[in-house]
Amino acid sequence: GHFPVALADGLPTGCRLINPIDFSGLMILRRPDIPISTDGRVELHPISHLAAPEYWDTNSEPLRTWLTSATCVFVYRGTPADKWLATSNTWRRLQQDATAVTYVKKP
Repeated sequence: GHFPVALADGLPTGCRLINPIDFSGLMILRRPDIPISTDGRVELHPISHLAAPEYWDTNSEPLRTWLTSATCVFVYRGTPADKWLATSNTWRRLQQDATAVTYVKKP
């Protein structure tokens, strides 16, 4: 598979990242300066929907906290999350390649 190394390298230092589980190893190895929240649902659902209570459980990491405090997102291109982020007033596209897209929260 393709690992979007350039996109990982292009994320801002110290941003707080939400990413699909497939990119976790890449991010841990390439960008130890970036705290990550890994969730396989990121590829399937718009991130706005993941903030809903039914998508997280109080016995695991509270995804809602990550969603409100995240400052960058790494998603596959063309997924519902990508489509939602592309039209959000809160996020702007940072970079993309054939596989993935990165977004950063607008100031």
